[in-house]
Amino acid sequence: MEVGPVAAASVLDYFASPAGKKVLARIHELGIKPQSEKASVAAKAAGIFAGRTFVLTGTLPTMTREEATAKIEALGGKTSGSVSKKRILFSRARKPARSSTRRGRWA
Repeated sequence: MEVGPVAAASVLDYFASPAGKKVLARIHELGIKPQSEKASVAAKAAGIFAGRTFVLTGTLPTMTREEATAKIEALGGKTSGSVSKKRILFSRARKPARSSTRRGRWA
């Protein structure tokens, strides 16, 4: 979402005012560090799993596949439905498929 020039000028004027400066000081005291959406995307791309693809196999004991996928993606990784030598196999399954363990590699 983008902000137009009139709204942007109004926001800048507010934070330049004494009341706005007081709000900014309080935000800083609380340790809040606002980030732009673009900065968040850049941070995600630079996550510890950036450039890596995971395949989730079997039953995960502590979370759903959707939760695990969200965590992997939040750290810059990707998920796939098939195993290959280029993919990292990530599984906490009690009984992963034998073919999955042969083709992938354990992370």
